Amino acid sequence: MNIKLELLRESIMEGISNSIYTALKYAEIDVEPSVNSLAVKALSEIRGIIINQEISEDFDVVEKIIEVLEKYNIYAGDRHSHF
Repeated sequence: MNIKLELLRESIMEGISNSIYTALKYAEIDVEPSVNSLAVKALSEIRGIIINQEISEDFDVVEKIIEVLEKYNIYAGDRHSHF
């Protein structure tokens, strides 16, 4: 990817993230139901991966768990970054 586009993307994402955080911080919105729902979905998917006997390699299990975390925009470190 073009370095200028990467930097622009990061700048835009940071601005959006800060705006959302500020809006939620001062709004009287109950975010617990949404957060809990997403957390339960993510944990359920991760549990399914862990108990899946068809995935024989530990590396593949970890990689699939990382994919779930990324799906829910949970930072999993740069080691597994695909960008």
